[in-house]
Amino acid sequence: GNCTDILDLDPHDFTFLKTATDAARPHIELWKIAVHWKESEAEWMMKPFAATFTKPGVAKTRIVPWLGSLQSLISGFQRSKFYGLESVVQLLQRAIKAFTKHLPTIELLRHKGIKKRHWHEMLGSDRYRTDMSLSEILDCNVPFQKVVGVSRRAMHEYEVEERLQKVQELLLSTMFTL
Repeated sequence: GNCTDILDLDPHDFTFLKTATDAARPHIELWKIAVHWKESEAEWMMKPFAATFTKPGVAKTRIVPWLGSLQSLISGFQRSKFYGLESVVQLLQRAIKAFTKHLPTIELLRHKGIKKRHWHEMLGSDRYRTDMSLSEILDCNVPFQKVVGVSRRAMHEYEVEERLQKVQELLLSTMFTL
């Protein structure tokens, strides 16, 4: 026969295990989100900015699902009357939402058009280093309007440089076909 015969075990009903697993699932989910958030926050804040935020929306694509999951966990904990866990979820939500206020700044600063001179203009030439972390950049307390102004100009310059490059390529290809 079956597995219990081969191993010489008594047959057992394992439904309690499924019940326990189902009951533990929201707690495990909360723990996973907390761990992923703390790891990501440390990476985003402490590693060099230029290497960390290489793709657009890298932080947002993680944060949005976390906040959604936390919202559904909190309602589940409220229904189950786990009020202690509800406060843990709220603490986590506050921490993540506090970070999200930096997302517009991150998106502006990671544009391809931002060159060394733009960083110098925002942070001061004595403060800027290529390996600066987001935490160090934020510690410079650059007003958001200044970040917006400098990055918009950098984006405009970048677009002009791109168009000039295309015109040059067009001229070169035209010169050889004459």
